[in-house]
Amino acid sequence: MKKTILTEEQEKKIIETYKIENISTEKLALQYKVGKKTINIIFKKYDIEKKKRGGQLIIGQQTLKDNYKKSREIKPSNGKIFIAKSKLNGDEFNDHLNKSGCLSIFIKKYYNIDSPNNYYKKKYYLENGNYWHEQWFDIIEKDKKETNWIWNERR
Repeated sequence: MKKTILTEEQEKKIIETYKIENISTEKLALQYKVGKKTINIIFKKYDIEKKKRGGQLIIGQQTLKDNYKKSREIKPSNGKIFIAKSKLNGDEFNDHLNKSGCLSIFIKKYYNIDSPNNYYKKKYYLENGNYWHEQWFDIIEKDKKETNWIWNERR
């Protein structure tokens, strides 16, 4: 088999394609008819950091992972907290992220819907920008003093 020798111009075009189109090194190798090893050598030569597996998925210019991390940084205003308010009957929960599972229990009890696994929860969040339980709850900011926790009494 004949070895393909790339010019400097072709190498820069490979790097540009990798950065702009966000495709994997395997697809690059197929597109330019070279091996993956050659692509990796080019990346080392020009100090290009390879994306981790799954890093090719994008929303706009950001990876889904970066988008997910930024959204988790949202904090309530001073003296306030986020609560989940039921769209069905107005019950309020101080666990808007559903870490305790109380929102899942509520959904199971009133809507008869099982909680999906963590993979589908995160996938739903990344695709829609909302947590999966926000289909049944509104997330609102409320003063700490105004809150009344009805749900704890009904358990």
